[in-house]
Amino acid sequence: RVPASLGISSISGLEDVIAPGVNRARTAAPDIGMATGLTDPSDLWSIYDQPTNNGGQGQTMAIFGWGTTDDTLADLRSQENEFALPAIDYTISYYGPETSVTDTSEESEWSLDTQAASAMAPDASGLHLYFAKADTDPDLVAAYQAWANDEHGPLQGSSSWSMCEEFPGTDGLNDPTGTVYLASPNQDQYTAALEQAVAEGRTMFAATGDTGAGCYALAVELNGYTPVPTPEQPFPAVSPYAVAVGGTVLFWD
Repeated sequence: RVPASLGISSISGLEDVIAPGVNRARTAAPDIGMATGLTDPSDLWSIYDQPTNNGGQGQTMAIFGWGTTDDTLADLRSQENEFALPAIDYTISYYGPETSVTDTSEESEWSLDTQAASAMAPDASGLHLYFAKADTDPDLVAAYQAWANDEHGPLQGSSSWSMCEEFPGTDGLNDPTGTVYLASPNQDQYTAALEQAVAEGRTMFAATGDTGAGCYALAVELNGYTPVPTPEQPFPAVSPYAVAVGGTVLFWD
């Protein structure tokens, strides 16, 4: 408690009950009378009450990522064949100052993104992958700018990745536990591209991440990534110029 006359709207840092936790993948449905597990496109259309007369006709979709996509198109065509979906037009363009494209680490994510988009909007005219050559700010910002500057670019984009939002004064600092805050020093450049896109009538859907409200930070003592209770939120999901989308486990009845 604090004196009301001080004008303090809230207090943080004194909570010992609620804490962040890892969202572990469930291997079986909990006993709550609902189902989990594999879904096909028709399941998702039903769960989300998708209108039967709207499959994305006349629209195109943008996917943002980086690195190689060696199996992405083949995986997409395999899904379309399995579920009798139309073969959506597929285009990929690379942006940024990097001289080569060598990062293979996230190919499964790009396969997931393209298949999810095509499955939910099977009648869309096309998928355009605006890809950074590498997982760096200059390359990813260039991809965002290319979308915003593309006169005939899609009206909706998907960014299923995030970084810690800018947290002024903490860039490169350590807290007493040895945690390095990974705040984005180039957030303004992303924001400018997103703001331009919104002014043009475009919408970016951005993933909130798998760890709830907390952002990822580098725990030096663990030699790897682990969710920690930092005050940052995932960007670009936290941006006022993006639509935040979350939820990694789906329950339905």
